[in-house]
Amino acid sequence: MQQSDQEVHPYQRDEIDLRALFNSLVARKFLIAGLTGFVTVLAILYALNLTPTYQVSSSFTSPSTISVATINKLQLVNETKESIFSKFLTHLSSRELQKIAFVEGGFLTLFNPDNSPIDDVDGFISGVTESVSVNPPSRTKKDLGLGFLTELPYSVTMEGGSAEVTSEYLNALIALANSKTIIGVMKHNELMISNQLEEISQERDLLIDQAEIDRFSQIARIKEADSQKIRQINDQIDRARYKAKVT
Repeated sequence: MQQSDQEVHPYQRDEIDLRALFNSLVARKFLIAGLTGFVTVLAILYALNLTPTYQVSSSFTSPSTISVATINKLQLVNETKESIFSKFLTHLSSRELQKIAFVEGGFLTLFNPDNSPIDDVDGFISGVTESVSVNPPSRTKKDLGLGFLTELPYSVTMEGGSAEVTSEYLNALIALANSKTIIGVMKHNELMISNQLEEISQERDLLIDQAEIDRFSQIARIKEADSQKIRQINDQIDRARYKAKVT
């Protein structure tokens, strides 16, 4: 008995399937080319219209011992590295100070190069400066052991569409925070001096008042003593006159 069915091998089925797939792709080549071109054009337009965002970062450490010693030369109350650096970080993180640096530095124009109308200036400034972030040290104490660093640095970062303008603003902000810190320390010293001078002035006034009271008391005592002597002399004169009359 002979077998009438022919055996179909797997590679023959694969060959038929691949050929059908190729024919299907060829038949839809215009559709595929159109979709590919359309997606490519959209990607190009998106890339051309996309505004790049830059992140600018600046690192800093606490003031040196020499700087603190220089500040403390004229201070009534000595500051420490930690106290001065804490005040600096507080100023740097202040949204109010960030706004002052933005306005005083003329960055409203620099961050709006197209000179587009701004209805809400405060909102615009807040939107630009909201990315400002003061970050604690990201490195570990192992970095100190390498000998490259003597202290773990803090950093301040900010994002913006222009790396140059963003960097310029960060520099202005750091300079203003540093200035405010030094001025604050000096004003605190001036306040301490003023309070001390006020205390000295009050003590002086008390001493003057006390001296005046003592002087008046002494004058009163002298007058009383003089009056007593005058009375004694008058009594002696009266007695002498009486004796003169008797004799």
